[in-house]
Amino acid sequence: MDDSPITNKYFIITFITMGEKAYHTDEQLHNNRLRYYFESFGKLTIAKVVEYAYVLNWSGRQVFNLGFGDYDAAKNTILDDTESNNNDAYAVFNTVLYTIPAFFQKYPKAVLFVQGSDSTEEFVEKCKRSCKRNCADDVCKKKGRRIAAYTGYVNKNYEDLRNNYVFKGLLEIGTTPEDYTVGSKYEAVLVYRN
Repeated sequence: MDDSPITNKYFIITFITMGEKAYHTDEQLHNNRLRYYFESFGKLTIAKVVEYAYVLNWSGRQVFNLGFGDYDAAKNTILDDTESNNNDAYAVFNTVLYTIPAFFQKYPKAVLFVQGSDSTEEFVEKCKRSCKRNCADDVCKKKGRRIAAYTGYVNKNYEDLRNNYVFKGLLEIGTTPEDYTVGSKYEAVLVYRN
């Protein structure tokens, strides 16, 4: 893999601002799982992967979950609950965003399901066991930070993004998706092309 961030000057479908740094990715499709592998270069070199995994059909469309995390090559697994703190968060985040239009080029009629791995009750229970933030018993300060990053990006760029994409928000998992409202706090977001 390339050992430096790339500058994406010719991005066809706007998902990141032109000129922002993102890492080079290697694409692999296997068993309804589309993966984009890349390396994070900061304090360390860390293998990462963005995965789009088919989960179900919804309204006649295939739904894929967006997964992301450190890549354990020995076990071929994604560690989506780690915090690398590798001093390249923007390049990593932009790389994840960069893969979204590439995903929709392969699956133009698909729906993308985005939920942070830190939004689940399992995350909260695990976090409580090693809490360093003195969270109250019923409140976890780390819960929902990842979906907040994604929705923060959508909120900031919504007017441009809605020209090519439809966004639906889920206030809670298991509820009916609603039309996306900038500023609402969602547990998950559905995205598909217009």
